[in-house]
Amino acid sequence: MSLKRKINLRENESIVRTVHRYTLVDWWRYVLGFAFLAAASFWMFQLFSYKYWGYTAYGILILVGLYILFRTWFFGYFNALIITTERIVDLHRQGWFDVTMSSISYKDIKDVLVRKKGVCANIFDYGTVITQSKSEQFVLEVIKTKNPAELQTLLQDLQEQYITDRKLIDVKTIYNNFIKIIPDLDDQKLRHISEIITNELDIEDIEGDEEEEDEDETE
Repeated sequence: MSLKRKINLRENESIVRTVHRYTLVDWWRYVLGFAFLAAASFWMFQLFSYKYWGYTAYGILILVGLYILFRTWFFGYFNALIITTERIVDLHRQGWFDVTMSSISYKDIKDVLVRKKGVCANIFDYGTVITQSKSEQFVLEVIKTKNPAELQTLLQDLQEQYITDRKLIDVKTIYNNFIKIIPDLDDQKLRHISEIITNELDIEDIEGDEEEEDEDETE
């Protein structure tokens, strides 16, 4: 199953980026896996000379090497932080069939922190990105990801964009609801609304005239 289907995207929601663990931090696991495969290839003819036991040993070396490589890739790929236009989703796989999915909306984010620990983390530019909720009872972490500072900036920008978009949506909703109830308003309420609109327009005209006068004085 794809990561997109796992998180069950909402209507008009799209994935911005999928963040995985930095491959370089698992280099020793890949080296170990390839070492088993290399040992099987190097000793293949000698092992085959032992017939049954040699075939068994060869098969074990191949299976162990492939298992290490596949397991490293599998847990690296399916442990992910999925960034969408509306929220952040953390897929944390603790076992082959044990997955925890947590999410936090941009409106509930209090802060996004970056932590780099160790010489290698600073040299190769990887670290942990921590997202704190406003209640401070919920934290999402993506551990040992590449270029964490850039990811921090992306999350902060998406949060600002989300808040701005929500304000626009709220204004449009209020406006549409207001238009719908106009036929149900009596004359007194309509006159009151007309006075408010007229006052607002007068204030805008006065401010516009003052700005023009300031520009003329400046010239």
